[in-house]
Amino acid sequence: HIVPERAGLEVLRNPLAPVVACALFGAVVFAPYAALYYPDAPALSFQGHPEFNDDYAAALYNVRRGNPLSDEDVDAAIASLQRPQHNTRVASWIADFFRSASGN
Repeated sequence: HIVPERAGLEVLRNPLAPVVACALFGAVVFAPYAALYYPDAPALSFQGHPEFNDDYAAALYNVRRGNPLSDEDVDAAIASLQRPQHNTRVASWIADFFRSASGN
């Protein structure tokens, strides 16, 4: 266990807030810092997993059925996979970022 003051780290008042300078470019109610760009690094971070396809996400939900998620929560989560997904768009953002960061 690291004590922030002894390690020379800033103690945050809001433990959910980003620690370093970054630009927020994705958020939802349950993940207020879902997608961040760190210009000084440069780096991107995503709280979600845009690389997961629908079948894999559904399998993860089903594994958690009954513990810790209720049947109703799992059914709602799986039903939400029928809505339009943005995986291809996010993959394009990530590819563009790497091309830009590498100078290509």
